[in-house]
Amino acid sequence: MNDLEQHILEAQDAYYNGEPIMSDAEFDKLWDELKRKFPDSELLTKVGADHTDGFQKAQHLMLMGSQNKANTAYEMDKFFKKGQSYIASLKLDGISIELQYQNGHFIKGVTRGDGEIGDDVTENVRKMKNVPLTIDEAFTGSVRGEILLFKSDKEKYFPEAKNCRNQASGLAKRKDGKGCEHLSVLCYDALSIDDNRTWSTETMICNYLLGNGFKISPFVERSDWDGEKAIDYIHDVWTYLDTIDFDIDGIVFKQNLIDWNDKKTSYRPATQIALKPARDEAISKVTGVEWRMTNGTLTPVVQISPVELNGTTVVQANCYNAKQLEVLDIEVGDTVAVVKAGLIIPKIVENVSKDKRVKDY
Repeated sequence: MNDLEQHILEAQDAYYNGEPIMSDAEFDKLWDELKRKFPDSELLTKVGADHTDGFQKAQHLMLMGSQNKANTAYEMDKFFKKGQSYIASLKLDGISIELQYQNGHFIKGVTRGDGEIGDDVTENVRKMKNVPLTIDEAFTGSVRGEILLFKSDKEKYFPEAKNCRNQASGLAKRKDGKGCEHLSVLCYDALSIDDNRTWSTETMICNYLLGNGFKISPFVERSDWDGEKAIDYIHDVWTYLDTIDFDIDGIVFKQNLIDWNDKKTSYRPATQIALKPARDEAISKVTGVEWRMTNGTLTPVVQISPVELNGTTVVQANCYNAKQLEVLDIEVGDTVAVVKAGLIIPKIVENVSKDKRVKDY
């Protein structure tokens, strides 16, 4: 247990401070192994910390925990309760932030930290897009969101960046705030410290945020969810993933009727869950490479020997761009590892022949 916990803590520290040492899929496997073998581990009740030296620390108004995770329709079936309404929203892959307001005026921006105390990055947040500095005068409390570097802004301002999340993390923690004007904040939760009963449903919170100038994570509300419908929904989202201008890594489902005790006291609330389908890998041989034009961009499509993956036969797989093809050094005859991102799109993530792997996919 100690070995697993240490490995997870090292991965969390690297992830929250902008230099991941493993892919999300690899981390999820470690986490699931800890949960399966040692369900009493205290680490399972905590969240990773993103404290950075040089920043003042600030107390959260809202406990900033994380979601429990599900991979399968069976797990989702156990989460849903018949007759209950739930909202589903895109799980934003960015940097968690709390926006604190007093009498309707923005006064502080605090990173997640350890869930209770985070870094005060107020001046950087003031420069970011979609952060209303003045809202409803009666509101004193916090709004929770995610700092994101949109894909279009990455290509325009930081084309050399490895990925959007790492770049956003680095910019958000810059002492001089340079580049923060290219970051955006999307929100998904709020807490009024004067009257928690103001909102009885998650839908009401989303509508309040929209009505006060915030940009939010897109959501849908339904009362007929079950495991299969949840999997079908994430499948649908993954079919248009390339058209979304920011990174996501799953779907968050929340019970629409708010349990304030659960929300205020739980690091991992029982009334919400993140669906992140497991990414099985298959090994195959490269038989050729084709180039296809998509929206004016040439994209390499690697032809592979037929292989079974998530219930279908795969004969070709994408590389994200020419750079990835170069990084993996793919040639005809190489042995490669293939995954289905979101159980839909086959992707090459490793050149086994040359021991070269993509860390983030």
